[in-house]
Amino acid sequence: MTAATNAGIGVHPPPSGSDLRTTTLAGGGHANQAGIPGRLVPYGSNNLCYFEFQNGAGRDQIQSGSSSPSTSLVLLIPGLSEGLLGLPSFEAVAAQLTSAHHPNNNNDTMSTYRVVQPLLRSSYGQFGFRSCSTDVEDLMECLETIVLDAITAEPPTGRDPFEELVLIGHSTGCQDIVQLLRTDLSSLRLNGRSEPGLDPGFSFPKGVRCILQAAVSDREAIIQDAEPARVEEVLHLLAEHADLSRGEQDLRLVPPELALAVFESPIMTVGRARDLLERRGADDFFSTDFTEDELWDTYLPAFKGESCVWSGVERLSVRFILSPKDEYAVLKTRGQYREFLARVTTCLQNLADLSGGGKSGGKRFHAAFDLYEGSHNCSEDRAQLDALLLGAVTDPGLDGGDFEALQLGCLVPMWKTLVPSKDMRMIVVGMVSWRIETHPHRLFFVRRS
Repeated sequence: MTAATNAGIGVHPPPSGSDLRTTTLAGGGHANQAGIPGRLVPYGSNNLCYFEFQNGAGRDQIQSGSSSPSTSLVLLIPGLSEGLLGLPSFEAVAAQLTSAHHPNNNNDTMSTYRVVQPLLRSSYGQFGFRSCSTDVEDLMECLETIVLDAITAEPPTGRDPFEELVLIGHSTGCQDIVQLLRTDLSSLRLNGRSEPGLDPGFSFPKGVRCILQAAVSDREAIIQDAEPARVEEVLHLLAEHADLSRGEQDLRLVPPELALAVFESPIMTVGRARDLLERRGADDFFSTDFTEDELWDTYLPAFKGESCVWSGVERLSVRFILSPKDEYAVLKTRGQYREFLARVTTCLQNLADLSGGGKSGGKRFHAAFDLYEGSHNCSEDRAQLDALLLGAVTDPGLDGGDFEALQLGCLVPMWKTLVPSKDMRMIVVGMVSWRIETHPHRLFFVRRS
């Protein structure tokens, strides 16, 4: 993605003037008296905006048109009913990444990360009449606006504005990421343009890193928490409208009292209810009761077709960060989660290998997972989650760059004996930090710069 090829992207440029000024907003869900420095930028054709985190020294510190040799764009995608600055862990990671003194940044005045959280049409209480598909449309418009902003920065660099795109999803934001990976991008209509598809000059960066935190099944969570009789009422309603087109279903509402009881929102279209509650519905990506064939069918669209993300990148990684203490999760032990996530990551790796990945392909794919101790939002003790999220963004091992896999199966029994806890541990030896993650037949040692 070069400045020359992207100059023609059909994006509504952000208006000049006060809309681009640095501002300070108070974060939500926690005590933050000082506010969060950054800027609000309008994007797209639906009167939306995104918040770009800054380190307090102004926009010039995070312009991609700098002398920094590489820049990563980090997109933070929240879940249902959430909006701007509602997740403390997102804000903590953003503060670290945009800090001029972050170890991965190259000098004291320039950050190599641009960190953005978009407002979506489904944000706050509007998820009941939107969908993951509309979220993907919004995300693509947001990306186009940021790319245009980057390539028009002064002074021009003549190189790709971003070498890596990092997508961090929380809760249903993880479904948005999977939906983005599955989407035929040539079918999108962006910024109100009449013709379908992306501008021929638009492409993804060479590397895409997906981090899925609290990626639990909405279907399983609803069935677990809602009154069974009310869930059956909704399923009966969905069956009555099964013959209607999706457009017609999106114009019909679930009775408000029933929607509030099952979905915790009084406004819910039949179409969105089907997405959330029906087995193999449009949002059903993380259900733990999927068979191997269902897992395969769920993730296959992310690896086939000429216009999906995988078709246009050199490196793709997917990392799950989940907790058995998540109140919305149906798996309640670390062992159960390890077994399930091993199935999912193996499925993803096999699909990638069959679709151009691996040694014979030329593309690199990596799937992995971490487990943490905490609730869905991890608002009570964020230290472990914050460290995992930050490590997942900055760790070169996730895309295979400096990842060294040592086949040390014979050491696993000894490791488990010496360290009874299976938790991931950070071991500092001198000036070098290594992350050790145990797998059934190997130990992965990942050097952390």
